Amino acid sequence: MTRQDILNLIEAALWAAHPNKTNRTDEAQTFLSALEAAGLIWTPENNTTEWYLLTPEQQKEIKAAKHGWEHQDYREEWRYFNDPGWYRDTIYRAKPAPRTVSTWVNVYPQPDGRSYPAGYYKSREVADRSAASNRTHVIRLDLTDGVLTTHVEEI
Repeated sequence: MTRQDILNLIEAALWAAHPNKTNRTDEAQTFLSALEAAGLIWTPENNTTEWYLLTPEQQKEIKAAKHGWEHQDYREEWRYFNDPGWYRDTIYRAKPAPRTVSTWVNVYPQPDGRSYPAGYYKSREVADRSAASNRTHVIRLDLTDGVLTTHVEEI
């Protein structure tokens, strides 16, 4: 059963339970993502099945992983695999995408010509809504796998 098949089943169940409700597709997508995150639905990133027991389609999905692969070692810990051998009895999974945490900061001028940051926000939209009219810049701080990068935009 494909991801789309499962999504269609969830939407059908939502339709039956709430025939007058709108945004069933968004709600179904959110529910499916939660099931995947909990490991209740197979994804290439949460595979725990030995290679030879996977379907050819599942093997293909793992091999197509954008961020590489991991395999489970003898201690049942996940290890990065630069060039997997796709051994029969080994458990492989797609390496999850690096998680990025972003923070947005508004920047304002001071009378002496310097600038100062004010407020820390989880999204650009919230930073924009919270900004005063004299904002000069917005800074985005991205933390990805322990590496901090900054992006500055002049307003």
